[in-house]
Amino acid sequence: MGCHKLYHHKTDGGAEYLCTQHIAGCDEGDVRHAAVRLDGGPELSPLYAAAPELLRAVHDLLGEYNNSDDPNEEPKLRGDVFSHNCCGCARYFEDLPDGSLCPSDDCPRYLARAAIAKAEGK
Repeated sequence: MGCHKLYHHKTDGGAEYLCTQHIAGCDEGDVRHAAVRLDGGPELSPLYAAAPELLRAVHDLLGEYNNSDDPNEEPKLRGDVFSHNCCGCARYFEDLPDGSLCPSDDCPRYLARAAIAKAEGK
């Protein structure tokens, strides 16, 4: 993931945001694309408000599971490779056994695991 320019937006009511897109014709941020609210206000951008649900959905899509009642236990990972093919990127791996994690750094499942690790501060 590379660096992205952020644009500042301040509303008439005093709320301040950093936005991922600007309003056409100027350098002011488009609040519809707000990434962060700077002034500590209670509402968050839609993406950040949905982050917990998105994280759970990615865990579910990867097929991670936790058989324990302990919420602190690390989830078990379902592998990516079956019959030498990755179910995420469809690459063929002669030497990887079934249940292995895909090592390709552009595989959607690899990228999803990396995004989860980043979101969880790992």
